[in-house]
Amino acid sequence: MRNIWKWLMVFTTMVALVTGGTYAISKEDSHPNILLLNSYHDGYVWSNQTKKGVQDVLNVHFDSYTLRIEHMDTKNNSSETYMQALFDMYRVKFGKDKFDLIVCADDNALKFLLKYSKDLFDDTPVFFCGVNTLEAHNLEGAKNFYGVVEKSSTRSTIEVALRQNSNIENIYLIVDDTITGRSTKNDVTREMTTYYPELNFEILENMTIGQIESF
Repeated sequence: MRNIWKWLMVFTTMVALVTGGTYAISKEDSHPNILLLNSYHDGYVWSNQTKKGVQDVLNVHFDSYTLRIEHMDTKNNSSETYMQALFDMYRVKFGKDKFDLIVCADDNALKFLLKYSKDLFDDTPVFFCGVNTLEAHNLEGAKNFYGVVEKSSTRSTIEVALRQNSNIENIYLIVDDTITGRSTKNDVTREMTTYYPELNFEILENMTIGQIESF
């Protein structure tokens, strides 16, 4: 399970920086307008945890606030055509809005904002979370982007498995063809090659649940 509390601590710091810095928003006399841009769909466990976590932090810092939540639904469609369509829609939907802070959850939302945030939201500060690697994102020249990066503990996981069963010979990695999947594949392949060259390592990509069950 993702460690949501780690990024919530950083998000708390981010809110403090924004509210106490350039924007000078105080708890008593402010009503900040905040956008949560979520990569996935409502009902997805991580999306729901993110929403609750953001609300918990904001409840501590503000007596009142407006939190707009937008689900990009990129588990179902993440094509360039779809992203362009989202940009066109958001330009109409948020064209007259001024946000004090944007929270983006996961890689696809960050990728989208790095490309379109200037046109959509000018220099509004962006806090990103749930991002698996910065290697997939070009942050050079990006202004007012802050956040945390998740790192998988592949080596620790393998060590636990080997302690439980020293006869393990085969390691399988199941991933999909998403930014997260590609990042995970690169990270795990690197660690397996470096630390466990004696084990057979196989990557299972883009398989259905039925194919995995019958593997």
